[in-house]
Amino acid sequence: MKIAVLLRGKQNFSRTTSALFKKMVIEKFPHIDFKFFIHTWNSLPVSPGVNNRLKQKTHHKSVILEKISHWDPILYELSEEKELLNVIKKILKKQSIDQTYHSWAQEQLDSTKKLDLVSPFFIDRSKCKYIKKIDNIMNKPDVNNPNHIDILKIIFSGFYLTGQMYSAMKAFSLYKLYAAQNEYTPDLVICTRPDVVFNLVKGSFDSVIEMLDKTHYGKISNVICSEVMTLKGQAWVQDYAFITDNKGANEFLGGDPVKRLLDLAFNHRARTTGLLDSSGMEVHMLWPILGHKCSFKEAGFFLTTLARREFSENDFTNYSHKKIFLKVNNELTDWFKMNKLFKSYSNKILLSEIKRIIR
Repeated sequence: MKIAVLLRGKQNFSRTTSALFKKMVIEKFPHIDFKFFIHTWNSLPVSPGVNNRLKQKTHHKSVILEKISHWDPILYELSEEKELLNVIKKILKKQSIDQTYHSWAQEQLDSTKKLDLVSPFFIDRSKCKYIKKIDNIMNKPDVNNPNHIDILKIIFSGFYLTGQMYSAMKAFSLYKLYAAQNEYTPDLVICTRPDVVFNLVKGSFDSVIEMLDKTHYGKISNVICSEVMTLKGQAWVQDYAFITDNKGANEFLGGDPVKRLLDLAFNHRARTTGLLDSSGMEVHMLWPILGHKCSFKEAGFFLTTLARREFSENDFTNYSHKKIFLKVNNELTDWFKMNKLFKSYSNKILLSEIKRIIR
């Protein structure tokens, strides 16, 4: 069996999670050939899991490459955050002049009575003139101008909502490039994050293939994840890992990432209505909209959770799977407790981040 693993996003915990993946997946399934394709960014949080989580720093390329090397990828790509910033700017600039969008948004606003429930990509018409000057605002933001601050906050909301999707589609592009050049067709494609820990039982991947074979109405591809539910009338999926076949991966993550995100912002606006009223679950509810051509299925036979910080040691040979998972779960609990104390980032930090990105 062949499995392509697409890793998206920042490589904060790659030393730990790559070691755990080797012990808990690769060694458990020695008959499977795993190939890794990585897209990541050239910046990392200064100290993940603390109140300054917004503040980033750009690392020397050698630091990022060292983190990536733990996975021994077939292909990888490092992106400047400016790439994603330019996508968000395109969304905002198009939205500011899209009369159809504003007519629709006004109808939704009249119904909901709350501006922030209309759409995660919504810009108040009164901000249009500031959107037209977005480059000037980013170069010389005025902390005393609330309109400037609103624009910058919208930009960072866009980073949060679209960053992982953009990264996932870029990782998929690397896989497609390799597949075309090497006649490579894996049995499964896993799109996951570098902070995920898998706890699988023997036969898990066979069960996944069996689920994928049971296609919805015979045409729509299935995408398997660890949890699927309906939240406030919207589909919600756990984004730790998406598992599908080559066809499903292409329907889910194929195409030009910029065009796909523009499509998400404009052509699916009816489905994104109200996502900001989902208690921080926006990303979990945007994934199934991005994958609207697919059917998302829950797999109760495998579990994933998060390793939020590096362990002090890197030798897991003496650890049982049960002890490893218990330790990871304890760290996850600690992380959630810390997050309850998070405060909104200050305007000063917001402005410093903008300057860092555009420099």
